Amino acid sequence: MMGSYQRQTNTISLRRQRLSEPHQLTISAAPGVTLRGTITINGNTQQSLTLDQMSGGLDLGPYLAQSITDVVIVGTYQPASALVTVTFDGPDTKIQQQAGGTGRVNYQLNLVVD
Repeated sequence: MMGSYQRQTNTISLRRQRLSEPHQLTISAAPGVTLRGTITINGNTQQSLTLDQMSGGLDLGPYLAQSITDVVIVGTYQPASALVTVTFDGPDTKIQQQAGGTGRVNYQLNLVVD
């Protein structure tokens, strides 16, 4: 049976003058949780996703343009009852979004450069 999962979305404004600073994306969960999926940036850059790969985070700085950068994270995790946290940490901004209880992560981060 196929279920539908709502995408969680955040939009953040970034200052053009600070684009050279780190804009770190990390994904974390409790020990023993496994996560598999993809990170898509601007609809075409895909990176496979596991918690081990994300332990050091991903600097989104090289992907930022002077418009909108869309980062989409889609994946599944086990056990489904676990809690997975997506964190964006950039100059003057830190947000966290949590997914839990479904076994799926479906998250979009819109980074708007002004």
